[in-house]
Order: sequence, then structure tokens, then C-alpha cells
Amino acid sequence: MTTQGIGKVDWGTFLGAGALLLLAAAFFVGFVLARRWHRDTHRIGSDGDWGISLAAAITGGVLAVTLASVALWVLWPFDWDYLSWHRVDGKVDQVSSRLVPHGGGMAQRFVLVVDGQPFAVDDTRASLAKAGDRVTLACKKEYQYAAESGWACNWGAP
Repeated sequence: MTTQGIGKVDWGTFLGAGALLLLAAAFFVGFVLARRWHRDTHRIGSDGDWGISLAAAITGGVLAVTLASVALWVLWPFDWDYLSWHRVDGKVDQVSSRLVPHGGGMAQRFVLVVDGQPFAVDDTRASLAKAGDRVTLACKKEYQYAAESGWACNWGAP
């Protein structure tokens, strides 16, 4: 099996996490500016309106931290193998398929052992592979909690 290069970025993951981070920053800046405007226009402290602007700032901070936490969760684990597509070329040693839970039902997932390493393939074209065939896959590591992470692949090169 040969992997070529360091892999191509999975832009969907980065754009999604980046959008969440931008939204978090917008919430934080918006609520801080609202608090500042409220303080400047209402003379906080003299009319007892301090709680309203403080609540707005705290709400903005909590929303920002929550969105930033979700963005970091999307990027977990912070390893390039999980965030990019890698080209895998090699000779098929064995082909198998498994039924796995997917949503509310079941889906078929093919397993190709390529040069001694198992790769999960979600493309039905993998059912045509036979031992001895040469394949090119686009693979990304899938995180497994409390287990060894494996490679999930699409048919063809990244």
C-alpha cells in the first residue's frame, strides 16, 4: 500500500467549523457592542438598568463559547489524518462486506484489505474488487471512541 502526499483538506469540515467560529465571534462582538451602547445611552448605575446589559453580555459570551466548543468538537481529534483525504494505492488481498447500523436502518459497508491494511469502502463499486486487483482509494481516518480508529474510503483518488 502506498499513500501519496500529506492528503487533501476536507473542506467541508473546515468550512463548517470556521462558520461556527465566525458566528461565535459575531455573537460575542454583537453583544459586547450592545452592552457598550446600552451603557453609553442609559447611564448604567443611575437608573438601576445594569442587570439588563450585563445579562446581554453574559448571554453573548455563553453563546460564543458554546459555538466555539461545537466547532472544536467538529475538528476533534486534532490530527491531519482525520481532517484530510489521502490517496491509497495497492493490491487487494481480500474483500468482505458487513451490514452496519445507519440512521434508523442498515447499510452495507465493504472492507478491502489492501496490502495487509483494512479499509472500509462505502461505494458499491468495491463489491466488484477481487483479490489481486489494484485499487486507488480516497481515504480519511474515522475516529472511534474507546477503540482503534480505522480508515473510511471512497472509490478513486482524492
